[in-house]
This record gives sequence, C-alpha cells and structure tokens, in this order.
Amino acid sequence: MGVGMDLEDAGALQRFDAAALQRFLQRWFTVAERSWCVAQPNLARALVVGISCKEAAHKSIGAPDLLPDQIQIDMAGEGVITSARLHGTHAISRSRLVWTAAGSAILALAVDSGVDPGVLRQLLQLGRSAVLRNRGLAE
Repeated sequence: MGVGMDLEDAGALQRFDAAALQRFLQRWFTVAERSWCVAQPNLARALVVGISCKEAAHKSIGAPDLLPDQIQIDMAGEGVITSARLHGTHAISRSRLVWTAAGSAILALAVDSGVDPGVLRQLLQLGRSAVLRNRGLAE
C-alpha cells in the first residue's frame, strides 16, 4: 500500500503579492485545480492546500520523476475524501486523498485507491492529533 503524507505551513504563501500567486497557480496547477483554488476565500492558503495534496499524492504513487501537472487532484473541502489521478507517460494510477488544517499547518494524506476510506480518515485523525500535540496545541 502506497502512503503519502505532506505537512505545510498554512501561511507559507501569505507574503507573496497577487502577481506571484498567479504565476504559482499557473505553473503548478491544472485548469480544474486552478478553478477550485480561485473559488476559495484565501488564494494563498488554497495554493498551500493544493501543493500539499499534490505532494501527498506524489509520495503515495512513488514515481520520483513526475511533474506537478502530471498529477490531477480532484480538489474538495477539508475532511472530504477525494481522489488524485496520474496521467502522462506513466500508467494511470489513482489515490484516495484527504486534507485537514492542524493549527497553523495543512496536513494532506494520500493512499492507494483500494484502501478503505475509513482507514484514511483514521490516519488523518492520528496525523492531525500528532501535529497538534507536537506544537503544544489541544484538539
């Protein structure tokens, strides 16, 4: 079973201006992912969520030579299990994906699509608890 996890600072891109955020959006995200990001109330935070989800999916797939636009994330809200697909020169692969906020961090987890969604939710809760505990925050 491939498992991928990524943890990012939710405010990592807040210091960038609108033009820089747009360049980041264009370079790293597919058209569908861009639509989700720009529909969110905070574009900088949405980009962090998106890149964290891409990183988790990339790790779960285990193909080190992938480019970000070769991974398509079906972006959804916090705690919603969704999917990631791999296209391009590699065989099509799918992962289940979910993300959550943990204090000032974004935690994304991805597992093979055959893994039960309940297991993914348990992993997410354990990961979130560990991040909060490590940062001295209560749940």
